[in-house]
Amino acid sequence: GKIHSLPPEEIRFHEVGAVDSIIDIVGCLIGIECLGIGAIHVSHIPLGSGFMDTDHGRIPIPAPATIELLKGVPVYDPGIKLEMVTPTGAALITCLSDSFGPMPPMVIQKIGYGVGQRNLPESPNLLRILIGEDRPDAETETVVLLETNLDDTNPEWLGFLMERLFDAGALDVAFVAIQMKKNRPGIQVQVMGRPDQKEVLMEILFRESATLGVRFRYAVRSIAGHSPETVDSPWGQIAVKKIALRNGGYFVQPEFEACRDIALQHDRPLREIYSWILGLNK
Repeated sequence: GKIHSLPPEEIRFHEVGAVDSIIDIVGCLIGIECLGIGAIHVSHIPLGSGFMDTDHGRIPIPAPATIELLKGVPVYDPGIKLEMVTPTGAALITCLSDSFGPMPPMVIQKIGYGVGQRNLPESPNLLRILIGEDRPDAETETVVLLETNLDDTNPEWLGFLMERLFDAGALDVAFVAIQMKKNRPGIQVQVMGRPDQKEVLMEILFRESATLGVRFRYAVRSIAGHSPETVDSPWGQIAVKKIALRNGGYFVQPEFEACRDIALQHDRPLREIYSWILGLNK
């Protein structure tokens, strides 16, 4: 509808309304249900190039609908002059995938191949699916990393920029002092977020700073499992963070705001509250 500037109720399906497209969509969903798939992780998407003839005339590859559906998804050009991703495939990938990027740590159990009829001299014409379980010793997730270098931004604006990024759901924001061209001191802004937050976080960087460009890439991070807990202390109950260790144990980490409140209420040094909580790990 967006590509043709029409409301959804006025759209007429052509290729995407064919029987094979319906079978592709329904069959894919049935397969995921029958296999008991809990999460789907997809590599970067290879897009072909060139032109093709459709009911709407001659259009570029990737098709406009395909490109629209793949906004926010990491793609690359494999150098193949053919349609490598259809609108149906793009819709399935973007709607069903939990992340895009490198293969997450896993224990492989089953492998499946879907082979196309066209012979490609550049690469095998197939789709490979690996089914497995998460590694029991690692919890991982895909994140998007955004960076930009600034040498002409008011320092007061940087604090506001950080607030806006965190308010938008950024997982982490850091400022790093760097030396830029013409020997100017500058600041590198580093932002980490979930893959589906890329456009929102990037828009904030462009709107709230003087950047002329933002670099981004996808990465996989290994994270420690943690949960909020409360412990009894000489000053009453205190909220702490219980962090799981890889050897099966755990580590109790103080929560600053909770320790600050206790220190103010009981007129005690903050470091005393911290020391008592960290002593629980002995």
